[in-house]
Amino acid sequence: MSKSIRLTSCLVFVSFIFSASIAVADWSQLLNISASDNGFGLPVQASVFLEFDSGTGELAVTLDNLITDQRAINQNLSGLFLTFSTGESNGSLLSSFGMERTVFGDRSYVDGGSVATGWELFDNSVDPLFGTTGVQLNVLGTPTAPEHTILGFPDANDFYGNANASIAGNGPHNPFLATSATFILDIDGLSDSSRISRATFQFNTAAGTYVGVPEPTSLVFLGIGLMGLISCRRRS
Repeated sequence: MSKSIRLTSCLVFVSFIFSASIAVADWSQLLNISASDNGFGLPVQASVFLEFDSGTGELAVTLDNLITDQRAINQNLSGLFLTFSTGESNGSLLSSFGMERTVFGDRSYVDGGSVATGWELFDNSVDPLFGTTGVQLNVLGTPTAPEHTILGFPDANDFYGNANASIAGNGPHNPFLATSATFILDIDGLSDSSRISRATFQFNTAAGTYVGVPEPTSLVFLGIGLMGLISCRRRS
């Protein structure tokens, strides 16, 4: 489901948290976004956590949909654009996984097992908001779509009580991935000095709903819990 509107802007509160080293990771970043209007009058909330291990050369990316009791498919995560501070724009997706979740017409749900996401990694991708070049994780345009977008959390009664027909009992869109998906990447040339310089989250089952995080590395070194204001734009 998509909606054609002109480019719009809205205020987004963004928090940045940087952890210098945990477990075997050489560096890690956690980026959170929250927007009150995704261009359809609905809120979105999401995060991405990245861990780089120079020993294996692997970058683990965990993408979470943090919205609770959502209404529509345009609040589901379907892609992520990453720009690296050191300019890398090529790589491969080694593996990925998430838990399948099917939402029925009565707004109850059932979880399946852990499965490969069916998402793909695209090289030399241009960020739709900032125009920078990096890599893109995306389910749109793959044989898996429009299934396996990342769904948010159910309500306090453990139902998707607010869900409309784009989620509840929607054959083409089910099954979803339940709240989170993890991707293991091999990015050519990624190093200990690399960080994420820009990130853009993609929502919906059609390209055009984006919320971006500009220049996080210029802020993360200032400390934990730094808050910033940015603008989000939605286009189709």
